[in-house]
Amino acid sequence: MIWFLTEGVALCCQQHDVVHRAIPDAVTKVIVDGDGPDLWGSAKTWSEVCNGVDVVFSTFAVLHSTLGHGYVRLQDLALLIIDEGTFLPLQAVFVSMPF
Repeated sequence: MIWFLTEGVALCCQQHDVVHRAIPDAVTKVIVDGDGPDLWGSAKTWSEVCNGVDVVFSTFAVLHSTLGHGYVRLQDLALLIIDEGTFLPLQAVFVSMPF
């Protein structure tokens, strides 16, 4: 699975639309805080949500929380794309990611 990170929800949706138009056969999914991912409290639920999905688009907070709870493992991702990575405080953020 490919995970595409963006700074905010609007950019997440914009990038999703671009990729979806460019690669219409790819199964894509946007997951943002408004979707309630913190309520999907198990790896099984996350597995069902991501089943068959080629590319997930989310904010950093969603991926950070997902990795922190162990619902998705970094090694399960084929590619991690960070759009406009200058928004990330890299030392503080990636040091706290559970690789």
